[in-house]
Amino acid sequence: MHFIRECQVRNSYIYREQLKNNAQRGNYFLKVDMEHLVAFDDPLVTQFRNNPNDYIKVFESAVQTIYQNDFYDETDPDLEPAPRF
Repeated sequence: MHFIRECQVRNSYIYREQLKNNAQRGNYFLKVDMEHLVAFDDPLVTQFRNNPNDYIKVFESAVQTIYQNDFYDETDPDLEPAPRF
């Protein structure tokens, strides 16, 4: 969750913004550039590459938690309460 919330490129929180913009369009996915992850936490990339199925589940859970805590608004009928990422 820290990577998704804190990764910046040119002073922009790219993954926060991407998640928000995608959710507003009903697109429940997040495209991550592995080079950003390498720059953010290289040991995590090694673990991710060694156990991709486990870490994809961790990332999906993190994205869903961030969506529900930071972006979901129950008064907005266009947003789903618990989408799958």
